[in-house]
Amino acid sequence: MGRAPGFGAQVVQVTTLASMRAPTTIICVDCGGTCHLLAHPEVEFEPGDPVAYRCADCMDRWDIVMPDHDDEGGAPD
Repeated sequence: MGRAPGFGAQVVQVTTLASMRAPTTIICVDCGGTCHLLAHPEVEFEPGDPVAYRCADCMDRWDIVMPDHDDEGGAPD
């Protein structure tokens, strides 16, 4: 007996998110100094990925989350 084509096959849905580069520097919230990206500047991140920075002045580490493409940075309604 033969099996019907596709019998037992699994369907996998893949969603591809557009990757983006993180800013190479941000402003330190604590001291106002410059925080530098700890990852290589050529690395691309997806929305929701954590990105680490280190302040050159006070040595604090800052971890931020890459925003969604449709996130406008405003406060939620």
